[in-house]
Amino acid sequence: MRFGIITYHRAINYGAVLQAYALKEFIVENGHSAEIIDYRNRYIEENYKILKRHKGEGILSFLARVVLCGAIQYKKAKKFERFRNECLNLSKPCDLSNVTQTSQKYDYIITGSDQVFAPQYSGFDKVFLLRDVCVNRKKYSYAASFGTNHISNDVIEWLAEDLMSFKKISVRENTAVSELKRIFGIVASQNIDPVFLIDSEIWMKVTRKQIEEKYILIYTINNSQIVIQAAQKLAKETGYKIIYLNDKYYKIIENVHYIVACSPEDFLSYFCYSEYVVTTSFHGSAFSIIFHKKFLVDCCLGENKGDRITELLSHFQMKDCTCQRYLITGEIGFFDWDCVDKMIKEEQSHAKSYLEI
Repeated sequence: MRFGIITYHRAINYGAVLQAYALKEFIVENGHSAEIIDYRNRYIEENYKILKRHKGEGILSFLARVVLCGAIQYKKAKKFERFRNECLNLSKPCDLSNVTQTSQKYDYIITGSDQVFAPQYSGFDKVFLLRDVCVNRKKYSYAASFGTNHISNDVIEWLAEDLMSFKKISVRENTAVSELKRIFGIVASQNIDPVFLIDSEIWMKVTRKQIEEKYILIYTINNSQIVIQAAQKLAKETGYKIIYLNDKYYKIIENVHYIVACSPEDFLSYFCYSEYVVTTSFHGSAFSIIFHKKFLVDCCLGENKGDRITELLSHFQMKDCTCQRYLITGEIGFFDWDCVDKMIKEEQSHAKSYLEI
């Protein structure tokens, strides 16, 4: 079978490109062909432009950001472009004018994972609902996310006409299952994020060890003083250095070593070879689990819209691994990794059954 995947693969975001890579690899591992449909959504690409001025950003702040971070962002964008070209098995580039024609060579079309059911990230682009993409093709979503617990009225209106045309619908969060049933009467499958669909041994093949000494890794989406406090407490207790994946290197924190403009492979590497991880990120938490890391999460900031991280931690029985708890008790949760790996294998089997591969 030939699978085409539409997702946010052109976002300059580690989770976005790595989940696309994982879903593609999972399908190929199971004996089928898979391509990422290289659909060019202007709204997404505009949001990641280096010279884009953010809403509410003053001219002086904009100019300062360009001066301080422009070269870093350019370097990072080039690394993402190389990873996409080398690792994602892209189709020929397409846009609204020819995406229907491009999709005709596939037997199945999948939208997802990522927040493809959250239209604010794509400018309400119906292509991510596979509108006019799946002419006489089987139409699936896989682990699609709304990015929130409750679906707003404008999103309901955007979804209503197209959801019924899917052969199968899979979402990532429990809350999305409930919302689809409540609003549309749709019985959806819940499936885990694609990064869990391939084993750590496969992820390790694209890593390379960066630092010989032991270190604590920080990766955040938003600034979090709780994360910094937890990492510094860990460093004091262990004697390990702190590595911070953060492109805003000018916001200097004492005794923290900054790494900027990581490639996706380097991003994986820093997780793989760390001793501890402290994060606010969903995919930061996910890769900590995949690589069996001791990790702490600030669940009050970052990507925790719709309790995505809380739900992930609850699923793997890791609800106690928060920065807040560690700062109060000094305790870091112990995880039964054999049990975790068994759960991941079960999720992989569930995904294989859902995709009929």
